Amino acid sequence: MDSQSNMQYVGRGKRRTVQVPHRVWTFNEEKELVHALKELISGGNKCNDEFKSGYLNLLENMLATKFPGTGLKGEPHINSKIHVWKKQYTCLRTMIGVLGIGSNSLTYHIDALPEVDPTARSLKNKTFPFYLDWIEIFGNDRAMGKDSQLYTDVVQE
Repeated sequence: MDSQSNMQYVGRGKRRTVQVPHRVWTFNEEKELVHALKELISGGNKCNDEFKSGYLNLLENMLATKFPGTGLKGEPHINSKIHVWKKQYTCLRTMIGVLGIGSNSLTYHIDALPEVDPTARSLKNKTFPFYLDWIEIFGNDRAMGKDSQLYTDVVQE
């Protein structure tokens, strides 16, 4: 009964729901998550642009050794963070690659955004220090852009 008295409720009547606090990641935790994702990729745990089943448990164990006592779980913490990063990466890739929006190559700080993607508004004036790592983690295995070559072009050279 005491645990219910400390809960915060949102809404009125029958539609009242419990407001769950969101976890805030530290920069070091995010850096270790990027490092752990890269280790999984180098270990062969990614196939056809998706991670193999059980990767959340592996990430949870890797982060538990680096940050004991934080309570980071594969679901919902790590999965949610990867999902948000993937959305941000896709939006940034579209703006930087296709639309040619300039950015600082070290921090990827976006100053001005076009009216292309509704999620782009949330990226304005934010810094993305892991963008180059996201390219390695979430990037497709196919070449894109003006300098891309077909496999026949490479064989002929």
